[in-house]
Amino acid sequence: MRTSTRVALGLVLPLLVPSLAHAQAFPTLSATAPQGGQRGTTVSIAFTGDRLAGASALVFDGSGLSATITGHTGQKMATFSGAGVSGDIPDAGRLAAEIAIAEDAAVGVRFVRVSTPEGVSNALPFVVGDFPEVPETEPNNAADAAQEVWLPVTVTGTVTSVDDEDYYHFAATAGQRILCAAATTQTGSPLDAYLRLLDPDGKEVSTPGAGSSSIDHTITVDGTYTLAIRE
Repeated sequence: MRTSTRVALGLVLPLLVPSLAHAQAFPTLSATAPQGGQRGTTVSIAFTGDRLAGASALVFDGSGLSATITGHTGQKMATFSGAGVSGDIPDAGRLAAEIAIAEDAAVGVRFVRVSTPEGVSNALPFVVGDFPEVPETEPNNAADAAQEVWLPVTVTGTVTSVDDEDYYHFAATAGQRILCAAATTQTGSPLDAYLRLLDPDGKEVSTPGAGSSSIDHTITVDGTYTLAIRE
């Protein structure tokens, strides 16, 4: 659940041209998907950025994480036709990797960088968690089309617009305490998440305060509950 904005300012002066050209040669990362994983598992990650060609390693802060680069995942940049002619031109803006998270890796936000022949990229957050992780499955933009999940769980997804509200439903029993939180600040997302919890009859039973992205609610009736998240 994230959006990103990049702004570049520059001056065209002869004395600055060499240093600008040198600065632009370094690789950059703009996004990762997903943005984390459960410890004790191996996660397939897609990186988006610039100048990622020839990447040789991923660099993490702390211990307990290791990675294998599996290749570029960009779209085709050329189409070949004719008998015996086929292939893709690699996209230096996309990279795929497998990240192994040790069972004893510390839970919390870590940072990852990509190392290439042109240098080391900027850092992006990578969250190590305790819960199983599942990706958002569209369409889930209405209560009657909610994605089913099983607690405990971490869902990784995207809120694409101000009118996009995503729904997830799960079974809960009376007396069970439900804690829901949107990890936006930790992952660098500008999303100001708003959460709603609906009971089995569709009635809103727990609403966070203005600007809050968490819910703490104790279930009173057995049934299927629905969590909604939006901007």
